[in-house]
Amino acid sequence: MGRKPKFKDYPGVRELKGGKLVFRHPLVGQRSLPFEIGSDEFAAAYETLRLLVANPTHNKAVVKKPTFTDAFIEWKKSDEWAKYDADTKSGHQRHAEVFLEARISAVTMATFGEVEIATPEEEILPLLRSQVASHSPP
Repeated sequence: MGRKPKFKDYPGVRELKGGKLVFRHPLVGQRSLPFEIGSDEFAAAYETLRLLVANPTHNKAVVKKPTFTDAFIEWKKSDEWAKYDADTKSGHQRHAEVFLEARISAVTMATFGEVEIATPEEEILPLLRSQVASHSPP
């Protein structure tokens, strides 16, 4: 039979031998808490940990948004790209590299290839293809 919790109002809170308070839960592990149970710091720390347990989706890593470079790499893997002849591929490659390596502004070293795409891939790839195609020689 398990021990009765010492802190009934705060599930998951345990007191270690040295008097240190910790919060234990399988989703967040063991985290230290401030010593004063009635303090504002303790309440804020406990509430943060309780929310992590209540809503574990916040624990997941943030997914990196795709960049224009990522979109171009995906396009080169497509069936459409495979159908192009060598001259067409080299022309598209040349135009894309000029765009991807272009600096966003004169005061920054960031390039358009590094810009995150907020638009879904289904919408941006046709636009990118039409822009590249419009620059190709007739």
